[in-house]
Amino acid sequence: MKKINLLAILFVAVIANGQTPVANGTFDNWASKSTISKGNYWDLATPNGSFYLCTLNQLFELEGDQGDCPLTAFRVENEDSVVSNYALRVRSASTIFGNETVFMPGAIGTWETTGNNIATEFLDDGSIDTYKSFTSRPVSVKGYAWYFPEGGDSASVEVVLKKGNTQVGYGRLVINASSEYEAFECPITYSSTEAPTLIQLIVSASAAYDFADMLHCKGQAGSTLYVDELVLNYSAGIKENLINQVSAKVIPNPSSDQINLVLAKEVKGLAKVYDNMGRLVNTYNIEGNEMTISLSNYANGQYLINVEESNKVVTSTRFIKQ
Repeated sequence: MKKINLLAILFVAVIANGQTPVANGTFDNWASKSTISKGNYWDLATPNGSFYLCTLNQLFELEGDQGDCPLTAFRVENEDSVVSNYALRVRSASTIFGNETVFMPGAIGTWETTGNNIATEFLDDGSIDTYKSFTSRPVSVKGYAWYFPEGGDSASVEVVLKKGNTQVGYGRLVINASSEYEAFECPITYSSTEAPTLIQLIVSASAAYDFADMLHCKGQAGSTLYVDELVLNYSAGIKENLINQVSAKVIPNPSSDQINLVLAKEVKGLAKVYDNMGRLVNTYNIEGNEMTISLSNYANGQYLINVEESNKVVTSTRFIKQ
């Protein structure tokens, strides 16, 4: 049964007017995955946008001599989502891997899936790369959480921004047990005025994770966190989807003269382009699933495109003018 308090209802009204969504932060896009021996499972669909959160479900494909990893992320339909059709449920679990008991925190994060996948990285040295390229300066991470801890466990939202190897921004929020969805905000504090080059964003059902050494993560098996409507919030009132309602891609990217914005379905609304400082550069009408944008008047750099329909951001993606 869907549960949401008055604070969360007010939060919906705020999001409609400002912030930046994280591609598929609504958790509406899922895909059926399969393994040869274990059958199918659902996982977050890979959007073609520049921002993507991954689950640990790829580890489920490990088996036999490599271990028998459980699923830790699940698609939640309709009544247990906040606004849209689906939400995410992450559940911590323990498993036997080789000769060791390994605790797997239920989590989503910015680990990459291109090149070596999560399972390959884990098998190499027991770690997962949790950073991806990112050059903007959000002021907070917002969303909804509904938490069922086991044995005194706690959940967390953590975001780290770096320029190279130097940390320039950080935010961490501990989430405790709740009886319904509650809106949260994790502020980000900056120690430098420089633009970052990397971001790490992790939302976990067990806060004592360590993805640099996954064999020694700590927490309580069974701790369960529901998450929905994740966004990065900017001082200019922009919302960037962490997980998009509508998948989008930009072709070519980078580009020097023009780009084509291609959406997975037809949209009637607005496409708004922002620079790295959060300033609105241009607004375009969009009706359909594709449009061309000339970059002749754009300075070199990275830009954010938010596509809005009925005053709600349905997709966010980025492109580079060079």
